[in-house]
Amino acid sequence: MIPHPQNPYETYSIEASAGAGKTYQLTRRFLNIVSAGASPANILTITFTVKAATEMKERIIHEASNLLYNTVRQAEFDQAMRDFYRAFAATQEH
Repeated sequence: MIPHPQNPYETYSIEASAGAGKTYQLTRRFLNIVSAGASPANILTITFTVKAATEMKERIIHEASNLLYNTVRQAEFDQAMRDFYRAFAATQEH
């Protein structure tokens, strides 16, 4: 497996100080897991404050909306997923 927090097939715990990008990573990870076929209702994300949970939820909804309506963002996301799966397939061949 590709050792990267965006890998939808591995479980990760993201620990870092404030402002390090945890909410960004969790938002991206949520969307990658959904794009891999998981139902959003079956994904659990946990933070330690209500503020952080609210921010993460808002970011997920915002980014998902962008993916629905912004064709440039769709193309970028699709390319990132193709790149991931190409790299993933290469690791499986060895």
